Amino acid sequence: MTEYGVERTIEEATIREATEVFSKINRANESSLYLGRRDRPLVETRGMIWAYLKENTKLTMTNLGSIFNRHHSTVICSLRVHRKNMDVFSNGKAINPFYVNKYEEGSKILDQIMAHSRERNEGLVYRVVLYTDNPHTLENYEIVNYTHV
Repeated sequence: MTEYGVERTIEEATIREATEVFSKINRANESSLYLGRRDRPLVETRGMIWAYLKENTKLTMTNLGSIFNRHHSTVICSLRVHRKNMDVFSNGKAINPFYVNKYEEGSKILDQIMAHSRERNEGLVYRVVLYTDNPHTLENYEIVNYTHV
């Protein structure tokens, strides 16, 4: 498994957690996020997930869109709407306080979950580069390189 493979696995876990957390906060059916429906709770949930992942992973707009079978331009538009919802008026009041509260609550929960994952990974002392025919099951593999971290 390459270094990219390890990062990909961590990002997959982050995607899973973000989808679950923001779906529960918005009371959106998680399986409906992958459909073509455009109900407000679904659209806002997708936007929150994409915004969190954009800030906390190395995923591209195309990768983010592919999570829910959407084009990268949909992600760009959704992130623009997210920024508007998170913005404040000149008097300091939030433009969309309910949206801000939901996003911040979900972000705090996810930060705690991901911090726990990082703590678990800090105990690792070797970086191993594997060559494999099947990266999903790692049946046939050969250690190409390892270094002490």
